Amino acid sequence: MSNNFVTNLLTIEEVVKGRLFKIPDYQRGYSWESEQVNDLLKDIEHISIQKHKHYTGTLVISGSETDLRYDVVDGQQRLTTIIILLREIFRMNAEKYASIEGTFLKRKDGTYVLETNVETNHYFKEAIIGEKKSLTEDIKSLQNLKNSREVIALWLNENAGKLETIYQTVINKLGFLCFAPEESKEIGIMFEVINNRGKALSELEKIKNYFIYFATIHNRSSLQDKVNDNWKHILKYLNDAGVVSNSDENNYLRYCYLVFFSANKKKSWYVYDELKKRYKPDDTDNLDEKVKKIEAFIDFIQEAAKSYAFFKNRSIFENEYHGEFKAEIGYSLKQLRCHPVNASILPLYFSIMHFVYDHPERVAQLLKTLEITNFRIYVLPNPKVSRSDSRQGDLFTWANELFNDNGWNSENNEGEYRTWLGRVIEGNIFDFILQHLEDFTKALCPESVFVQSLTVDNDESIDYYHWNGIRFFLACYEERLNEGRKESWNIEKILIGRGETKKDKLNDYLSKEHIWATQNRTPDFPEDYIDKRRLGNFALLGLSTNIQLQKDDIHNKVKFLMDNNSTSMLQVNDLKKNIDDAWSYVGQELKRKRKNSGFYQCVATRLIDLRETNLVEFALKRWAFEGERMNRFMYIDSFKAHKQNEKYFLKEADPTGSRN
Repeated sequence: MSNNFVTNLLTIEEVVKGRLFKIPDYQRGYSWESEQVNDLLKDIEHISIQKHKHYTGTLVISGSETDLRYDVVDGQQRLTTIIILLREIFRMNAEKYASIEGTFLKRKDGTYVLETNVETNHYFKEAIIGEKKSLTEDIKSLQNLKNSREVIALWLNENAGKLETIYQTVINKLGFLCFAPEESKEIGIMFEVINNRGKALSELEKIKNYFIYFATIHNRSSLQDKVNDNWKHILKYLNDAGVVSNSDENNYLRYCYLVFFSANKKKSWYVYDELKKRYKPDDTDNLDEKVKKIEAFIDFIQEAAKSYAFFKNRSIFENEYHGEFKAEIGYSLKQLRCHPVNASILPLYFSIMHFVYDHPERVAQLLKTLEITNFRIYVLPNPKVSRSDSRQGDLFTWANELFNDNGWNSENNEGEYRTWLGRVIEGNIFDFILQHLEDFTKALCPESVFVQSLTVDNDESIDYYHWNGIRFFLACYEERLNEGRKESWNIEKILIGRGETKKDKLNDYLSKEHIWATQNRTPDFPEDYIDKRRLGNFALLGLSTNIQLQKDDIHNKVKFLMDNNSTSMLQVNDLKKNIDDAWSYVGQELKRKRKNSGFYQCVATRLIDLRETNLVEFALKRWAFEGERMNRFMYIDSFKAHKQNEKYFLKEADPTGSRN
C-alpha cells in the first residue's frame, strides 16, 4: 500500500473507494451510545465552517491490496457510525445523493461495503442498511445500532435545511489517518494495544477477542466457530438478565471463572490476564487439550448466562425451562430474585444450575437451602458478618467443588469431611453442599443472632428504614399472611421502582412506611428515637395518588395508613387489631389514663412490640432449615425487659425512664 495512505489525511471516500471492509469477529460489538454519536455530530457542525480537512480519527486495517478486502483492526465504531450517517442522508433524499449507495453501502453485485462482526452483521445489513423494521434488538450492540440511527435521523431532520452542507462536510472535510501493517506479527501486537485503549472493553469482551485470536494463530477453526456460535447466545441471555455494563459483565465472568477454573478470589478479578497465562499464544504443548478446555469453558459461560437470565428474569425461566420440579425451582428463583444482595451466592448458584436438567430434584433442594443461607448471612443485618463479602471464600470453594468434583461420594472417599459445626458429611456431592450450607448458616446465624439481627438495643444506632432488606422482608411477611387466600399476591412487586409506575398506577410501587411517624412529637421523642427505628415500626404500603407524609399521633397515623392501603396489604389491615390491643394494654395494664406524650409513646411502643413479635416469629419459621429447632424466642415486651432470661429475647429497659 502506498506511503501516502499512511501519512496523509484521507477523506472517507478515499478510504472506502473500491475497497471492502470486514470487522473481525474478535472485535467487540457496536458499542457507541448517544454520547459518542452526539460528539461526532457536534464535530461535524464545527468542521462545516472550516475550509480544511479536520483530523477525525485513525483507521487500522489489515488485508490485501490485490483483492482490496480489509479487516478493520481499529476504528470500527467511528467507521460504522459514519456509514450509518451517510445511509440516513441517502434515506432523506435518495435521488440527490444516489452516489452514496454504490460507494458506501452496497456495490452493484450486492456486496456490502462494510460487514460488521458476527453478532451484529445480519441486523446491520437488514435493519440499518436495509429497511426491515421487524427485527428485534435482543442484545446491547443491536440496541446501540438502533439508537445511533435514531439519534442521527433526529439530528438530520432538525438540520434538514443544512443537509447539503452536512453531506459535503462528511465527504470532504473529515480526515482519517489510515494505517495498514503488512506483517501479521504487527497485528498481534496491535491486538493487545487496541484491547486496552479507547472505550474500555469488559473482561468478557477481551476473552472473546483473545480466544478468536488464539484460534486464528493456531488454525483452530472449530474454536473460532465455537466462540461465534456461543457468543450470540451469551449476549442475548446476559441482556435478558440486565447485564449490559462493563462492570456487570466483569462480575459475571468472575463468577464463571470461580466455578470453572479456580476458587481463588484474588485471581478472579483478573480473568483475562489469568487466561492469557494459561493459554499462551506461543505455547503449543498439549494444544488439543487446551483447545478442548477453552471450548468447555465457553460452553459453561453460555450455560451460566442462561442460568443468570433465569435468576433475573421470571419470563425467561417460565418460557425456556421445561424440566421437572419447575414450581419448586421457580419459587426459589423468585425469592432469590427479590433479595437485595446476592453476589456472594451467585457462583454457587451457577454451579447448582449446571445440574438442573439431570438432577432437578436436588437442584430444587439446593436452591431452597441457598435462599435461606443468603438471607440469614447476607440480607439480614447480621452482627456476626461484618461485611457484605464476608466468608465468601467458603461459598466459592463449594461452588468450584460441586462443578469439578461432582462424582464425589463419602463412601468412596478416604478420610472424613466435616462441616463448620463438626458434623461428619455423608452422601454424594449434593449432600456435601447441603450439609456445608446448613451448618455454615447455623454457625453464623443461630437463633440468638437471628433475633438480634431483627431487634434494636439501646446502644445500637441501626435504623431499619435504611436496611436494604426491609422491603423484601415485609413482602415475605405479606406473602405468609396471604397463604390460603384465593387472591394471589406477587412478591416481585417490590422489584418495581418508583420511576417505573404510571401516574394512575402508583400503587404498583410498594413503599416502606413508618407507623410511628418520625416527625411526631419530636420535642420529646426525636427522629432517631429508638422505637421509631425498630423493625416493628414499619409496614409495606401500596402508594395511592393522594398519599402524603403524616405527622399525627399513632392512632391517627394507623388510620391514615389503612385509608391509603390501596393494594389491600393484610399487614396494614392488622394494624387495627394491634392499635386496639396496645390502647387497651396501656390503659388497663399500665394504668395510664391521661392522653399526654407519655401515653402516646407507650401506645406506640406496645404496638411496635406486638408487630415485632409477630415479625420475629415469622422469620424464625420462614428461614429455618427442616428440623432446625428455634424455640428460645417467646415475645418482645419493652415494659418487662428486666425479666429477661435465656427463654426470652426482650428489649432492654429504657434508661431515660420515659416508659414509667
